[in-house]
Amino acid sequence: MPGNKIRDNNIDLDKIDIIEEAIVHKESTHKMTKNKQSRKRNLSASDSELNRTEHENKKTKNTQEQFNNANVADCDNLNDLDLKSLVISLSLELKSAVSTLSKQMTDLEYRLEQKISQKLMIAVDTKIENEFSNVRQEIKSEIDTMKNRLNSAEKSYASVVKNPKQTNTEDYERGKNIIVKMFPVDKNETPTNNCLKNNVISMVKDGMKLKNIIVEKVERKQSNGPRPGVVIARLQSKQNKVEIMEKKKELRKIQKYRNVYIESDIPYETRVANSNMRTILKEMGKLNEFKVSQGKLVRNFQRNQSQNDGR
Repeated sequence: MPGNKIRDNNIDLDKIDIIEEAIVHKESTHKMTKNKQSRKRNLSASDSELNRTEHENKKTKNTQEQFNNANVADCDNLNDLDLKSLVISLSLELKSAVSTLSKQMTDLEYRLEQKISQKLMIAVDTKIENEFSNVRQEIKSEIDTMKNRLNSAEKSYASVVKNPKQTNTEDYERGKNIIVKMFPVDKNETPTNNCLKNNVISMVKDGMKLKNIIVEKVERKQSNGPRPGVVIARLQSKQNKVEIMEKKKELRKIQKYRNVYIESDIPYETRVANSNMRTILKEMGKLNEFKVSQGKLVRNFQRNQSQNDGR
């Protein structure tokens, strides 16, 4: 009996252990089921979140495609509807720019022409003013010269009025003088020796073949240029002067005296008057028909006669 009790106790303990193991197994199974369900819920939530993300991405993609399609449609509508308007607007703007540029170029050319014209006018005015100034200076110089000559003539006239005898004597002595131009200069010639006088006497006797001419005094004036100075020779009488004036043409036949000119010694005023009359005759074309002698116009009968004989 006691043994049966012990055996029954052992059986009860085994049952208890089995029950406990069953309970533990059940709890563990229940935990595993809960874990599986939790994992399923987590997977379901993840799948739901993934599906939601994919849906949003698709929605965004569709929205972007709709937007792009709208832009393409807008561009097509712009090309179709407003291209002509844009071309016209661009053409108008280009025309306006060209017109503005052309106007600016025209204004620039006008201003440039104005500046050039002004500078030319200033240059011309300056040149004219300079020329007028030079002419005024020349006229003033001529007027001053004429005034000096008039003053000299007045003084000479006053001296003549005061000393008529002395003036007559000077005129008489001048009437015996001759002026010799382009007379060669001798290398031995000096103001103090008789070299010049001897050469003039040789010209009269050898060149003109006048043996009875007496030369009293000879003087050479200072030259202001390359030509020889003028020689003033005083003869013994007016008759000697007349003979020389008649024979002076003979000097043209001699090479040494070919360029020598002989004139009558006359007052300065008379020489100026003679020069002026010759200038007037030259301008009138009458220089061959008339000649100036002693301040008077004389018809050149000899030249006119030779021309008539030639006809």
